[in-house]
Amino acid sequence: LWFAHHLIPDLFVTYYCEIRFTMKAWYLDDNDCRCTLHILRELGVLYWFIPLDSTETSSEILAQIKSERRYVNEDEIEVSEAKMGAVFDEKLAIFFREHSHVDEEVRLVLDGEGYFDVRDSADMWIRIHVTRGDLIVLPAGCMHRFTILPESKKIIAKRLFQNAPKWEAKNRFNEPNHPHEIGKIIYGLESLSGEDNPRNIIPDICHQFYNLEWVSGTGGGMAIKHGNRLFMAPSGVMKERLTPSMIFTLDNQGNILEQPQQHPRLRPYKLSECAPLFMHAFNIRQAGAVLHSHSLNVVMATLLDESSDELVLS
Repeated sequence: LWFAHHLIPDLFVTYYCEIRFTMKAWYLDDNDCRCTLHILRELGVLYWFIPLDSTETSSEILAQIKSERRYVNEDEIEVSEAKMGAVFDEKLAIFFREHSHVDEEVRLVLDGEGYFDVRDSADMWIRIHVTRGDLIVLPAGCMHRFTILPESKKIIAKRLFQNAPKWEAKNRFNEPNHPHEIGKIIYGLESLSGEDNPRNIIPDICHQFYNLEWVSGTGGGMAIKHGNRLFMAPSGVMKERLTPSMIFTLDNQGNILEQPQQHPRLRPYKLSECAPLFMHAFNIRQAGAVLHSHSLNVVMATLLDESSDELVLS
């Protein structure tokens, strides 16, 4: 676990690795698509689990984090109807508007639970579920929103600051409930629906490649990067029979975020053997998509210029 090795000295490493990892995160456009700590780190979001039931240990660990990250001030906030009274719903509405801050937002959950939603690099919502002991850091400028669970109606958190305590939000949109913020136009839950969904694009292009005889049978493959996720066709599937439900979703370290839907009478779908090569194309060459073909025409095209080790199309 990354947080066990980042700021925590060696004497805590074994202890941290034995603790149950409590935080859960997933993409809101597809609740079955989990989000990894690696993706959150790419976005600048940091996470630790603080064992609050062990007072001495938690105090020592928290003191080191505060020292390393220069948190010099703190306070506590309770978001609940009992505490806020008549302004409770109004405050929740303010917290749930998409906004950012000029400083980090740092919260250690002491009681209750809630949701932080953050945008990935393609403007897709990631939901982070935080409970007692979760310490989360949202970087300055990170677009996000917050709400609490309807059934709990409460969260108590310690707020940490590098400067004087303050909470100043810069809303992304001028008016509440902007359609781009909550609707189905560009952003929000449905921004990967229809033609823009890589799960649909990959089968469609593979069908076209098959019809053009650029790929044949199970040969070749395709992957598309969208934000912090990679969408990849499986191995061993006829290209003309590929469907959106067969697509793998990964982060850029190769961790599988979502498995394809499995047919009860067929063998499990397998990730392409070319996945490591695809990962290099994305991570080293900053590719947006990778098309892999065994077509004779494609192979011959790569040999047109014997003095070059690559074929560049523009």
